[in-house]
Amino acid sequence: DLLCQQVNRCKQILKEMVQKVEQAQSQQLSLMTPQALITQVLDKFLLLRPSITVIHNIEQSDSQFYLASDATLEQAIINLLNNAADASPHHFSITLTQSTHKIQIDIADRGIGLPPEMMALVGQKSLSTKGEQGMGIGLLLANATLARLGGEIHFVNRVGGGVTASVLLPVHSSIK
Repeated sequence: DLLCQQVNRCKQILKEMVQKVEQAQSQQLSLMTPQALITQVLDKFLLLRPSITVIHNIEQSDSQFYLASDATLEQAIINLLNNAADASPHHFSITLTQSTHKIQIDIADRGIGLPPEMMALVGQKSLSTKGEQGMGIGLLLANATLARLGGEIHFVNRVGGGVTASVLLPVHSSIK
């Protein structure tokens, strides 16, 4: 039953990806709340990796903020979630905070962290900590997607082990 559900979800994701690539090619972005984006991304991620526990803290806001989103943004965040899950296979955390001008999404794993020489290159060139298992382009593509949307990403080694990936994206206070 779970396998059938995952296969059907994969088919749906592929169909959505084709549609969203066509949308992205025509430069169409949709506006959505940060909370809706994170919920949607987590739903997709957990269907693909149901054994992972994601500890999440999604800040709710009285004000309604929107961000520009498309399939590439969702995929960029899913890439970061996959990296956290690979580094910390039992659980990791995701936290959403927002201010008047930006949102911040922190994805914190409990892995071994990144060596300083890799930390300086993350997101700037293709590199992987996964050996032959990874191609090293996920972070490069995530960085390019965030830059295209006016955002950025930062990585910090955590005290006690692991890495926090912080995604910053601009928000809009209303739909225009």
